[in-house]
Amino acid sequence: MQTESPAITEPDLDAYVDNQLSEAQRSEVEAHLARHPDLASRVMRDLALRRDLRRALAPPPLPRPLLGAAR
Repeated sequence: MQTESPAITEPDLDAYVDNQLSEAQRSEVEAHLARHPDLASRVMRDLALRRDLRRALAPPPLPRPLLGAAR
């Protein structure tokens, strides 16, 4: 008989998206997501949103002349 791992909570999923879990915790969440495709789809959207926000909020690159002067 296979037992279900401890319940995965919303804070667990948030920590997963924010890359704040240990390897063991990440494995537990990933196993849970493998068994719950609808939830996995939502987490994938959250990961994509996080990536897009990081790109949108990233500082613009320095112009080449300024970059050369900084070296």
